Amino acid sequence: MSLLKDLEITNNFYGITTTKGDIIVNDGTKNTRLPVGTNGYALVANSSQPTGLEWAFINGGGGSSSIAYFNYTLASSPFSTNNTSYVPINDLANTPELGNYVMLLSATYSISKATETAEFGFFRDGVLMSGSNRVVGAAVPNKRTAFYMQFDTTFSGTEVMSTRFRSSSTLSTVTLYDASLLLVKFTTATQYNVVGVEFATNATTPVEIPDMTNTPALNVYLVLFSGTFSITKNNKSITFGLYKNASLINASAREYGALPNTKTLVQLMTVVSFSGSDSCKVKINVSDSTVDGIVYDRSLILIPLN
Repeated sequence: MSLLKDLEITNNFYGITTTKGDIIVNDGTKNTRLPVGTNGYALVANSSQPTGLEWAFINGGGGSSSIAYFNYTLASSPFSTNNTSYVPINDLANTPELGNYVMLLSATYSISKATETAEFGFFRDGVLMSGSNRVVGAAVPNKRTAFYMQFDTTFSGTEVMSTRFRSSSTLSTVTLYDASLLLVKFTTATQYNVVGVEFATNATTPVEIPDMTNTPALNVYLVLFSGTFSITKNNKSITFGLYKNASLINASAREYGALPNTKTLVQLMTVVSFSGSDSCKVKINVSDSTVDGIVYDRSLILIPLN
């Protein structure tokens, strides 16, 4: 073999790496450098990538879902505002790496006037992510109330994600206490999100919320539902449940009470398998036909686990 050929082979295999942990792969036409991945990530096949490979965080179950998570908490509390324009919660701002994420915000808050509301939303580069905002009330002034919000989106790796909130009136103060933002990175997730469209019923037997019904592909899923609701009478209740076809998924139903006409949070979650022909539904019913249950903004996220 000639010296020129030796040099060509040496450069083809060794000259293209630059950093500790780099590996050499073939992109179909030539050898190329695949940079070292993030600590804890594994190399997996992905035909959509230029090299046919990618670094991904693999869950312990051995399934195909790529899962990583990032947790941000409120460092200083309480944090208050009476601003009617959105105010950023600086501790909950970040720049996620490239990927698809389910964002989960849990917190406690209070409102100084029971007749006013608070609004929370997720932002991308200072712009509200359409459909991510939630308006909530408080039955009793200055009483801590639990809050939860979820949203599925994709980040490019350079965008700044922020969480913001505001008051409905400058005469009312919204105070945020403990808060945690969890960004969970999944290979795939499906979201059904409705904002600004109310669904009302006085049915005492479960009826489905039509815009939440879907037919997932064959898999095992983590199912997350959240939304806001109100009921029109005191001492009455509303029940939410997750269904597979016509059957209530075991232990998924929750019964809620609330003061009349006060927007209140609902949250449901379960793990369930779907055959590919099964339907996934969210159903509600009220305790008495003389009361209306009204569902406001709502989100259903299905995350395949295999």
